[in-house]
Amino acid sequence: MLTFRRATALTVAVAMTLAAVGQAQDEKKGGRRGQGGGGFTMPVLGLLENPDVQKELKLTEDDKAALALLKKELEESDKKFRESLKDVPREEIRGKMTDRTKERDKMVGEVLGSKFERYKQVELQVYGLSFALMSPANQDKLKITEDQKTKIREVTMAAFGGGGGRGKRGEKGDKGGNAGSDDPEARKKAGEERRKKQTEDLMAILTDDQKKTWKDMIGTPITFEVQTPRFGGRGQGGKRPNP
Repeated sequence: MLTFRRATALTVAVAMTLAAVGQAQDEKKGGRRGQGGGGFTMPVLGLLENPDVQKELKLTEDDKAALALLKKELEESDKKFRESLKDVPREEIRGKMTDRTKERDKMVGEVLGSKFERYKQVELQVYGLSFALMSPANQDKLKITEDQKTKIREVTMAAFGGGGGRGKRGEKGDKGGNAGSDDPEARKKAGEERRKKQTEDLMAILTDDQKKTWKDMIGTPITFEVQTPRFGGRGQGGKRPNP
């Protein structure tokens, strides 16, 4: 089982985009939201800083030292990237985020070498199918059709919008059961059930061949728990079934 800080895998990608845009806008206004370091580099290097992930990838001390240097480099380049988004129309943000992710992956790949392939498998397992299906590159690998893309958006938005229903504190969401409960355990359980259903609904959209391709993409399942890197905002713990 994989332990998560964020409420859904979708919020990971949404948070990456909104964090970059929000920080850029706040910095432009002289706000303080952009202060504090990692920006959206954390989803990458935070995962690589996990001891179990490091062990899974068989990282050497030299690898870890190189990643520490890369983290500093990425923090600086991410700051410049956020600044570059200040005046970018929202409809262009996703494309720029995709390009930035490719650039970042290239830099990490240069450090990890042959270990990068396994890292990407672990990353897919940690963030899950819903996160993977938002990537155009992963959609191409899985040969997702336009009809499937529509169905995937419907399932994802239902889980993110209608399924999470926090509303006012103490109120139940539309589909979230105890998602709005004051009881942390009840919220956690509701989140786990919601994410499990989302994954099942997404898997039901895939063909048998696509399911086989997905299995190949994630590789050998990891057995340890992983806490997803924090974005600096509020998160909700929970467990996600193995992909």
